[in-house]
Amino acid sequence: MIKRHKNPIIIFDMAFREKGDPRSPCAVTLAAMSLTQVLLKKMRVRPLFMPRPLIYGGTIKLPQNKKKPLIFAVSLSDVLFEQVQKEVKAIRSAYPDACIIIGGPGVNTCNDLKPLAAFFKDANALVKGDGELVIVDLIKAILSCPVDEEKIKKLKGIYFQHGRAIYCNNEANVLTEKQLNNLPYIYPFPGLKKDIKKEGVLPISASRGCKYRCVFCSHKYHPCPIYLSARRLVRELINIEALISSNKLPKEASSIGFIDDDFFQDRGRTIRFLSKVSKAASLKNKFSFSFQGTIGSFFKGKRKKNLDTKLLNLLAEINTRNLFLGTDGFHPQTLKYLRKGGYSFEMALNLMRELDQRNIIQYHFVILTYPTMSRGVLKETIKNLIQTLGKFKRTVVFSIKLSLKAFAETPLIDSLEGSPEGRLLSADGNAIKRLPFDLTIEDPALRRDCRRILSIKPRGERMTIGRMLIGYNAKDQKTALSLFLSLL
Repeated sequence: MIKRHKNPIIIFDMAFREKGDPRSPCAVTLAAMSLTQVLLKKMRVRPLFMPRPLIYGGTIKLPQNKKKPLIFAVSLSDVLFEQVQKEVKAIRSAYPDACIIIGGPGVNTCNDLKPLAAFFKDANALVKGDGELVIVDLIKAILSCPVDEEKIKKLKGIYFQHGRAIYCNNEANVLTEKQLNNLPYIYPFPGLKKDIKKEGVLPISASRGCKYRCVFCSHKYHPCPIYLSARRLVRELINIEALISSNKLPKEASSIGFIDDDFFQDRGRTIRFLSKVSKAASLKNKFSFSFQGTIGSFFKGKRKKNLDTKLLNLLAEINTRNLFLGTDGFHPQTLKYLRKGGYSFEMALNLMRELDQRNIIQYHFVILTYPTMSRGVLKETIKNLIQTLGKFKRTVVFSIKLSLKAFAETPLIDSLEGSPEGRLLSADGNAIKRLPFDLTIEDPALRRDCRRILSIKPRGERMTIGRMLIGYNAKDQKTALSLFLSLL
């Protein structure tokens, strides 16, 4: 039974991490940052943050006023699906009267919310899409006495169960670009301050959606990307600078990490923003930046043949710490399989060379294998990786995934012949959920050889070849790649 009160206690429970991930989980995700600002502005509610989920031994210190209703906001991703299931059950067990709302990418890519809800029977609601558009109205409707069912019926992207009544609308909430730019500025919540200090960076998302159509991504949510304008981004930096100066944010907040799928998709916006930062001494000297992007966005012209030297020079002029690039394929056949349109492997090498000359650290995401890969293509891929590390050893770092991971609701799943592998979960006897799984090489001999080689621990080394590859030590990676090639 959800208690009624005009001022609820809202708790963001989003500090999940993948099994085996050594990094500290962030208590305040980007979703929480934007949603909390909306709640503060429209409801005057300052949410609390779970530093660790209950299933990790986390606790939350609640205010003394026990009359206030509890609302938990939980973020779901397919990779952490089972962990979130356990967490929702743990919340219901610890706080029987709480309202539990689930959102996040695992909800956004779902076609029908009803089957998904069957896996989370202890949850009260699912929210699909940009929660900023619906979170306040949903909470107010839930806290009405009685529950305002008529208001809930009008909300998009909502699954809500009240007694025997079920309300379901599968149309995702999608912000317009104007609405995105009108969201409130960053607010120094205590949980945010702790995360910034712990991680040494303030993460910011300057867009929603992606214009590219890689085979392993779902594009149902925000098929057309929208962006924060250059003017809005500069104003956000000025706001952050003021918060740091008044000690409301730690000094680490001056390290900005833009974590968009591709910050550089809109060239005009990007050039305007970087130019403004470059010309404003107070911003240029105060802040450092990291960006995520893809190779194609650094080339201009109809056929994307000309490297965008103006963009590169601006990145060098401001304090760019590093770039994270979704290169993914280090062979033409791999790029074709992954549908990495808009660039070739030669273009990737040209960009690496230009970034190296400008002393910009570049992290390249690499997908080493895919199902139809041949032994010859794998050997050529490994050679390309070794040569790249040799040419650009000052600036290039690889983040290597040994195989391609398949997610539900992606073109990759649709392209697989027969019954795809992977583990299935079932609920109520008919609701089925396919968990993400690694795609193995189809060639039996090549698959067997790869597994054997990756499990070898070279003499004098403390890790297997596979572990050496997925670390971030360039020397270890080069050693492992050379051994891999020699044994293949």
